[in-house]
Amino acid sequence: MKMHRKAGLVLFGSLLFIGLFMGTALAAESTEKTAAPTLETIVLVDGSTITGIVTTEDGEAVNIRLVDGTTRSIHKSFIASRKETKKVKVVRGQVWGRNPMRTKYFFTPSAIPLRKGEGYLSLKQLTILEGAFGVTDNLALDLGSFLPGVFMGKDSANVILGVKYARKVAPKVHIGGGVMGIVLPWQGALATPMIGITYGQETGDTQFTLGVGKPFAYNFDKQDGASADLVINLSTMIRVSSAGAIVFENWFFPGTPGLCVDEEPGTDGAGGDLVCDESGWGMLSLHVIGFRKINKNSSWDLGAIYIGGLPTPLPWFEYTWYLGD
Repeated sequence: MKMHRKAGLVLFGSLLFIGLFMGTALAAESTEKTAAPTLETIVLVDGSTITGIVTTEDGEAVNIRLVDGTTRSIHKSFIASRKETKKVKVVRGQVWGRNPMRTKYFFTPSAIPLRKGEGYLSLKQLTILEGAFGVTDNLALDLGSFLPGVFMGKDSANVILGVKYARKVAPKVHIGGGVMGIVLPWQGALATPMIGITYGQETGDTQFTLGVGKPFAYNFDKQDGASADLVINLSTMIRVSSAGAIVFENWFFPGTPGLCVDEEPGTDGAGGDLVCDESGWGMLSLHVIGFRKINKNSSWDLGAIYIGGLPTPLPWFEYTWYLGD
């Protein structure tokens, strides 16, 4: 009962924080003006390009306002193609390019979806290879493996599998759901269905995610399964410059007694008791904080991972390749 009360307090505090965070941001957003018209790049038949905002067009011509403020009229017979151009984001006088890792933190994805044809390939801790690919603008598949296990024999062979469906439901609000798990073909499987909500810019530059799930395990030999209490995930990404972001990821496992270790054997040679650390959150928890270096088509993360109950954090390293246009 005590453990469930702590789990409830963690979840209630998380929801309260998100409510205050979103309420303040939405109130501020309501005072903003309507978004500016779409920026377009027009390619002419001679190969030259013109970029600006289309002000008017009819059956014969397109009128486009250029960045210098002048307006040009182009006959449609001279236009080879037109495409939407993403606006350049300028922050404190610094041009920020796109954030190719807007859909992921460290272990967990956000509720911002990969677009169709987008993807990434990630190497975590030099041992976990994992990638995701957008099948549609809302549906993505995930595949990976803990590499050392693959080479240690069939008992440790493993495959990481996942699927995520996500969509935008309001300005700066995305919701998503899916399943992430690991299969050991000769042992068993562990799967965690989760649902989540992400609040923040669609560019991913500043975002906050709350996810809730319930893990299930199945043993192939015994042909039975088991489930645990809720899993709660709180993650944040804050972009601090054109090439850098701070990323936080926190996992809480309500219903667990915390990190448990065997006590030293006694003088009589008998085995020690199992000792569980219930300090801190009073449950097993995992926390990662790191700096993300953002490149045009890749990123690397350097930080620390802390498991509740351990005296010192462990280093965290990840390199991710962006796959897309």
